[in-house]
Amino acid sequence: MTVGRVIRSFAIPGVVARGLAWDSRTLWHSDSNTQRIYQIDMATGHTIRDFASPCATPGDIAWDGRTLWVCNYAGWGVYQVNPITGRAIRTVVGPTNRPLGMCWDYRTLWVGEYTTGNLYQFDRISGRNIRIIATPSVYISGLAFDNRTIWYSDHNNKRIYQIDLSTGHVSQYFSSPGNDPQGLAWDNQTLWNCDLASGLIYQIAVN
Repeated sequence: MTVGRVIRSFAIPGVVARGLAWDSRTLWHSDSNTQRIYQIDMATGHTIRDFASPCATPGDIAWDGRTLWVCNYAGWGVYQVNPITGRAIRTVVGPTNRPLGMCWDYRTLWVGEYTTGNLYQFDRISGRNIRIIATPSVYISGLAFDNRTIWYSDHNNKRIYQIDLSTGHVSQYFSSPGNDPQGLAWDNQTLWNCDLASGLIYQIAVN
C-alpha cells in the first residue's frame, strides 16, 4: 500500500469536523459547530447516536478502553465522558490552554498544542505533565497512537506526521487528503482523518 493513499471516505455527520477516536468497533467524532459528539458506524458512515459535548469548543477525542476524553481547544479543560450517558465524569486541567489534538497511549493522555506545535504527555488523573516533545509544526490539530508511535495532523501545512517516541523525531510525513486535516484515529491497521475543509472522514493507508 502507498503511504497516504485514501482507501475510502464518507461525509461527517455535522458541520465543522474536529475530533476523531476509535473504540475497537466504531468511530467517535466531535463537531465544534453543532457542539455534539457522534458515534459512527465505520462500515456505512451512518450516525449510531450522538449527545451534547461537555464543552462549547470540543477539539480532538481519545478513547481509553472504557470512556471518552474530549479536549476543550479554547481552554485548559480535558473532559472524561461516559459514552453511554454522555455525561462528564471529571474535568482535568491539562498542561496547555490550547489543546486541539489528543490521544491515549494505554497509560497516559497526549495533547497537541495548536499554537506552539508541542506535544504534551500528561497524567489523566492529576493533569501532571510527564513529557514535552517539540515538533516541526505549529498548528497541531489531531493525534493518534498506533501502539508504537504518534501520528499528528497539521492543518496549516496540510500534512500528517509520524513521531518516533523514543527520539521525538519525525519518522515520515505525507500530504493530508483534505486541505484542513483535524482529528486522527488509529484502527490497528489504518489511520482515519476528519477534514474541516472537505467535510469528509478519510481512511488512509500508512504502510
